[in-house]
Amino acid sequence: MATKISIWRTKPSGTEGVTTVYVDGNNGSDEYGDGTRLKPYQTINEAYYHNTTKPTTIVCRGPISGTIIGNHTVAI
Repeated sequence: MATKISIWRTKPSGTEGVTTVYVDGNNGSDEYGDGTRLKPYQTINEAYYHNTTKPTTIVCRGPISGTIIGNHTVAI
């Protein structure tokens, strides 16, 4: 069986892992991820709340769910 390669179709705008954060519901990690394409988070909540500087864009792939509470502006 052939291995399916996943690629990110969205390039970062600004600093990758800070202003553009990546989430992969299947292969990401909230414990070891840093929000980059190579080490994405697993949940939207971790992507948004991990740093004091909030991202302007969260790029997701795979099954994702979560709630971002508060006054914010971020594109998902």
